[in-house]
Amino acid sequence: MEAAVGAGVEDDENMLTDAAVDLPVARAPFVGVLLSSLLFEGVYSPQRVAQLADALDYAGRIVVDLYWDAARAAWQLCPQRIPAASAAAPLARPGAPVALPGGLECSTNPIVGPAHVLAVVSSYLRNQTGTEFDVPISVVLNLHSLNVSPSAPSTAAPMRLADIVAAIGNAYTPTALAADRAAAVAAAAAAASASPSPTAAPAAAMTIHPIASAYYTGPWLANLSFPSTAALAPKRVLVAFGSNNLTPADGYSSPSDTSFIFSAQELASIPAITSDAFKAAAEAAPSVAALCSRPAANIAMVGSGADADDTTISVPAANRSATDTLVSWNFAYIQETPTQPFTFPLMALAARCGFAPLLTQNYTNDILNATVWSWAVAEPANDYSRNCASLVLPAARWITETCEKALPVACADQASQPLRWSISSTAVPFPRADSACAAPLAFALPRTAHEHAALVRAMSAAGVSAVWINYNRVTPVCWVRGWESPCPYKFSNDLLFLRLLGANLKVGIFIVLIFVLFLAYQTRNQWRASRENRRRAEVRRKIKQMEYKSIAKSE
Repeated sequence: MEAAVGAGVEDDENMLTDAAVDLPVARAPFVGVLLSSLLFEGVYSPQRVAQLADALDYAGRIVVDLYWDAARAAWQLCPQRIPAASAAAPLARPGAPVALPGGLECSTNPIVGPAHVLAVVSSYLRNQTGTEFDVPISVVLNLHSLNVSPSAPSTAAPMRLADIVAAIGNAYTPTALAADRAAAVAAAAAAASASPSPTAAPAAAMTIHPIASAYYTGPWLANLSFPSTAALAPKRVLVAFGSNNLTPADGYSSPSDTSFIFSAQELASIPAITSDAFKAAAEAAPSVAALCSRPAANIAMVGSGADADDTTISVPAANRSATDTLVSWNFAYIQETPTQPFTFPLMALAARCGFAPLLTQNYTNDILNATVWSWAVAEPANDYSRNCASLVLPAARWITETCEKALPVACADQASQPLRWSISSTAVPFPRADSACAAPLAFALPRTAHEHAALVRAMSAAGVSAVWINYNRVTPVCWVRGWESPCPYKFSNDLLFLRLLGANLKVGIFIVLIFVLFLAYQTRNQWRASRENRRRAEVRRKIKQMEYKSIAKSE
């Protein structure tokens, strides 16, 4: 199968956050980035850590390499031991990096560590509350040792990761997830006992508890389920372990970590699929469907609910082998490797299958654009006479249309069967689209690449080349579900002002003071100019009077 796909696409202005708020957070992963290669690049300082806020506008997962210094009993980002300060080598000025062997530059005052990273993430999310960027962020911690022998017992308490995570205040923890899963299972059992039809239980449970979803049914509800993005608020940070190279000799022990930090398996912190393996599978696969369900050799993707029977994304039990590794669609990442950096076609193909990238080599606008599976090139267009979204074939992309145009309507029961779509038999304008779907189906919007692909198949089967999807523009920068629904995001000037302040309040206050001084300076200048103009007008009037008097006197 050819790996190349269609032309590039533009960034979706809303990142489809409104469409994903009712999806399990594990089924709506955003781009992941490895900070050591894409942000720090050998420089570990507070200033470089602060730049993380810019990356978080696009990334939903960050991977952090942490190094345990047993002599200090502390974690750091710098991959080399930082010499202790002495009279001969005093502390550097605050924030200034010190050159170390291997071309590294590491701050010694302070020594930056996990607390600095999590503080930026936590502050970023608090500043984005209610905006289009208010989405969960997962932080993966790869643990390494500096291979330093523990020093003599110290009075200083060791730096425990659990304490650091607890301190940020907006982390969603394994303890909270266990409680939510137990409540969801209990709610599903209660709904099942009250319902005459067992098939009604998952949908009923979804209305009772936000963690239940059509993507987790049966035993998967207790083992794999995650809350929706909306249900997580305000706990938006999920911290997980990644790789762990520590040994007992390193002397780090913190039993409470597992109460605050997810295991690598729970958040799929170490992706089972690499870009090398995915490219090889793409070249060998007979079709896109075959690739999506088997994205690498001996890897079988497996659904956990409504997607379990969809053979385009889930390998049936009869087709699995004893050598297969079964991989859930929860947090479905493909890790970029140095030997196979993502190209636009390869990234677009991964996004079409429903995978998100964990970028380690190539973090460019071109690659970010390739992750968009929804809008066509140059869409949504800035033509504000075209404010409604339509899915069109053969491009299988979204475009903007005039809302008065009559089109068939995309209908689905996303609460129980999100991958089964029906196309209305009548064509109607967008404002009447709700009436074209018969209950329990409703006018719907594809929220994931899988739902999008299922709708494309339904359109092809119905012989329809264009349908309305439930997305319309209510302001120049805000798209929502539901005809002329209120925008769920804040785009006011007040919010822009708050963003200007950002995490660094001191810098923000300084900017405000400069603005006030500038405004005062301008006002003073305008007052002087106005006063000068009045004086000039008075002089001109007096001159005119003198001229009149002179003329009159000379007559």
